[in-house]
Amino acid sequence: IARARTSELRDAPTYVVGHGHPLAVDAISPEFAVHIGASALGAQREATAADILLARRRKVPDPVINLGFLRDRFVISGNNPRVLQMGVTIPLPTSDRGQYDAARATAEGREIQEAVAAVAARAKTDAMALADRQSQLGATIDLLRTGALARADTILQATSAAVTQGELSTTDLLLARRARTDIALKIMDLQFQQYLAQNDLRHVLGLDTPVLRTLQEATWPSK
Repeated sequence: IARARTSELRDAPTYVVGHGHPLAVDAISPEFAVHIGASALGAQREATAADILLARRRKVPDPVINLGFLRDRFVISGNNPRVLQMGVTIPLPTSDRGQYDAARATAEGREIQEAVAAVAARAKTDAMALADRQSQLGATIDLLRTGALARADTILQATSAAVTQGELSTTDLLLARRARTDIALKIMDLQFQQYLAQNDLRHVLGLDTPVLRTLQEATWPSK
């Protein structure tokens, strides 16, 4: 049994298990969207927040200080030979104070937030569906094992004993073995389907992301 990290799932214990046991997924936090393909949206959201801050700070004027020195040799006309100039310019925003850019960035931020929420909701729906499928497959496997397979084993043993005593023919024994083999193959197929559901569920939840990241760092170490 592998327990999912509590920082990824909240409000309910989440287990990823096999062998027919159910998996409970009740809530996925918005931050968990990073593991389900929303990392790019998260980066866009941070960029939008920076744009909003920059646009709101445009209402604060940026003063400009000018400093200059002039050496004039044409003093016969009365010009000063040395002139030191200094000026300060303070632009006063009257109409455009960044409110339009801030409003546009705020709207983009809301759109990105809704996209992240949609990705998280879709991931939660997929996880719930896969968990239900895994649970149903496990229940079917248990039912076949305790019911049909057990009866097939009993019939096969009784048929084998009857063939040994000469009460039944070898054909009956072959048919009993074939029936038992069909049930066993059906169980194996359901187990494979359960494994695929569990694998898809781990992919949706992003539980293997830390392992893959560790392998990637070990294979291609970052400088």
